[in-house]
Amino acid sequence: MDVRVAAGVGIAVSVLFVSLGVVNVLPWQSAGTLAATVIGVVSVILAVERRETGRGETCKLEQPKLESEEGLLWEESILVSKKSCSYYNFTVGENEKVTGEIFSEDYFNVYFATPRNFARYEAGEDFKHEYGTEHASKIKINFVPSKPGKFYCMIQNASKADIDVNVTLRISKIQPQR
Repeated sequence: MDVRVAAGVGIAVSVLFVSLGVVNVLPWQSAGTLAATVIGVVSVILAVERRETGRGETCKLEQPKLESEEGLLWEESILVSKKSCSYYNFTVGENEKVTGEIFSEDYFNVYFATPRNFARYEAGEDFKHEYGTEHASKIKINFVPSKPGKFYCMIQNASKADIDVNVTLRISKIQPQR
């Protein structure tokens, strides 16, 4: 049974117990105890479900079809469902940076994170990101990592509906300063 259906049934049963107590079919103490017990069980079920699925959202790996254009990491229009995110992983080498643009007609959050922090994000734990912003509809990217390595670009839907997000990310060498 779907967790949301179970929660709905639990709430309906709780209302039934309270109603039986109000009309004196059941003693009020018994009806209240039964209603509180059902609500408690429903709360535990929902908490376990939230913990098992991290943030209550799914995160989908994007595998863009790239042309052989040099420096292009990710370029496509993606659908990010409500309460979900999409991500792309890539490696940044020594003296490299990621530039580009991400935009949509609605709001999203974007984070560039290390593999360790990406795992924390997926587990629903507090995480840190190297670069990013929240509640944006357009962002120019200029990500210069503190050290080379593997990173994740995560795009999280921040609206109440599915959104189309346009992504263009490039990797390039950092020009030495004179």
